Amino acid sequence: MNTARVAFNPDHRFQGFFNNSNVFGMAAGLWTSFCLTWIGSQIYFKKKISIWAIITAFLFLGTTYLTYSRSSWGGLVISVTLLFITLRKNRRILFSALACVAVVILMFSTNAFHFRDRLLYTQNLNSSSSNAIRLQIWKANIKMFSEKPFFGVGYWQNTQLLKTYGTDIPFGDQQAHAHNQYLQFLSGTGVLGLTAYLILCVYGLMCLYRKFRSSNDILTKQFALCALMVLITYLIESFTDSPMDSREVRNIMMLIIGGLLGAIFSRKYVNDANAEIG
Repeated sequence: MNTARVAFNPDHRFQGFFNNSNVFGMAAGLWTSFCLTWIGSQIYFKKKISIWAIITAFLFLGTTYLTYSRSSWGGLVISVTLLFITLRKNRRILFSALACVAVVILMFSTNAFHFRDRLLYTQNLNSSSSNAIRLQIWKANIKMFSEKPFFGVGYWQNTQLLKTYGTDIPFGDQQAHAHNQYLQFLSGTGVLGLTAYLILCVYGLMCLYRKFRSSNDILTKQFALCALMVLITYLIESFTDSPMDSREVRNIMMLIIGGLLGAIFSRKYVNDANAEIG
């Protein structure tokens, strides 16, 4: 077996042991978001940063980059930007932000590792390009929603109906998801389903942010901030893909956030027990 063929798809995008580089990129992006947020919080709270944390963060960052997944790139850019804004009172965080901006500008101007090519590919709307196919899929799902706006056509039923509503979609993509998680809910479950999903997401964001702001325990703050940024990464990735319908991405998201929530609650019990003893 040629391991290079397993690790890279025909477009030379890293996909590891997954069968889709974009799915692999979104999954790796969640771990990258967690690692970068942890390091950022360590800097903010003036705690020692483990060399292993730095190595792990760079490995996940490099992995995410080599997938050339614009969905994961977008999720990371937004979450890291919000992280910098949240921790902006620390000078080292501000210097790190400026350094990141400088690196991005340098990579774009020199087209390092095909960075500029990949970004500019977004403008390619030829009929055979992934961008044009995605637009056709979006139009088909919007048409489904327009016919059944309240309850939708049925979750996953929209993928079965795609070839009926999108006659110009290539054969290989005629049973694809909406490539937009919000549109996937909208066409599949209508306004009611999407509203319920958004309420759950916003509630999760609010709870994690409040926990970060209100807790007096530094570790609890760090866990809450990490969970918040991972969730934000996932929600931004959802604009150009459907990570909820990719079990690998969905499971990793639940694994990271679930583990962090467990750590937060365990800290609460420990702190409460210490308070009683004191």
